[in-house]
Amino acid sequence: MLKRTLLRVVFLSVAFLVESCVFGSVNKFYEEGDPIFDSRLEGKWLDSKERVWIFKWNDKERLFDVEWRVAQTNGENESLAAAFDSVFAFRKIAWRFEAALFKIGEGYYMDLSPKLGYEKFVYGPYLLPLHSIARVEIFDKKIVFAPGESSAIEKFLKENPDAADYFVKDRRIVIVSPTEKLRSLIPKLAAKTNCFKSELDTLVKIR
Repeated sequence: MLKRTLLRVVFLSVAFLVESCVFGSVNKFYEEGDPIFDSRLEGKWLDSKERVWIFKWNDKERLFDVEWRVAQTNGENESLAAAFDSVFAFRKIAWRFEAALFKIGEGYYMDLSPKLGYEKFVYGPYLLPLHSIARVEIFDKKIVFAPGESSAIEKFLKENPDAADYFVKDRRIVIVSPTEKLRSLIPKLAAKTNCFKSELDTLVKIR
């Protein structure tokens, strides 16, 4: 049973990597002074894949501290959580991130990056210390995420080589442009309807 559970954890981890970590930047998508506080983000949330996200405002850093872990809502998930603890040595928490909420034009975006210096696997599922970005809508009891769509973004960058400097490695698009250039890139991507995923992920507040 444990072997099967561990094997499933490996498959889930690979799926998470393929799904979420194929587009990122070595630099922040936001500048100092950009992050904003929204009290509606604070609390405990459950996504469509039964993963728990806990947002807590860090006033010193002016960012949200985010904890991500497998939900423990039933016996199956409890065994998955235990397997995560065993494989990744992360106690009850799988990974930690820093999230910056900021606004460009009329759109709200979230820069999400692994929190450095946490436990042994400091980069969590990213494997690299990259910043990812998603377009977000925040409601009292719901957060709607539209992450960057890697294939559409890669196509855009190939067609617009001056938009950003990047390289592709192991199916990951890694942007190396400075933050100032990234800020001008975001509205260009937003203007392309397919550069942020149409299949939105929704987080529902549970506490």
